[in-house]
Amino acid sequence: ALLTEAPASAEGAGLAARMRLINEVHRALAAPITLEALVELVLDRAFAQAADYFDGLPERDLPRYILVSDFARFRLYDLENGKESEFKLKDLYKHVRLFGFIAGYAPVKIEEQDPVNLKAALAMGRLHDALKATGYAGHALEVLLVRLLFCLFADDTTLFEPKGAFRDYIEDVT
Repeated sequence: ALLTEAPASAEGAGLAARMRLINEVHRALAAPITLEALVELVLDRAFAQAADYFDGLPERDLPRYILVSDFARFRLYDLENGKESEFKLKDLYKHVRLFGFIAGYAPVKIEEQDPVNLKAALAMGRLHDALKATGYAGHALEVLLVRLLFCLFADDTTLFEPKGAFRDYIEDVT
């Protein structure tokens, strides 16, 4: 028989949660169930319990990850990208990189470069080759290109005021 809910008091909240779990297990056991399905139920409930703690947290304090375990298996949820990783304890060493966030490592997402950046890099390469062909080479050429790149960056990000001042200077003086 299914248990009835506990009173809605602070004390009864924990009891109510336990009753809900017992009822879920009872329903699951009323039908044929495999050990694998029971383990899934335990890990699913552990995730639900962890997620229940989010209710009172401000958005900025919500965790990115939830890790649940039944001491034989781990299930790690990455809530930011919706990925779920599950593995046995004996295979933990194969999945240790998943826990890099504990040490402060963040996953790096490599994105394709903006076509404008690629065109700029190619233009700088052509300028390098053209100057080198005229005999302007070595350290002096490298320093010139680094300084030119800094000036272009400063002009684009308004380090030079007003924006476009460097470009205007080049157009007016050369």
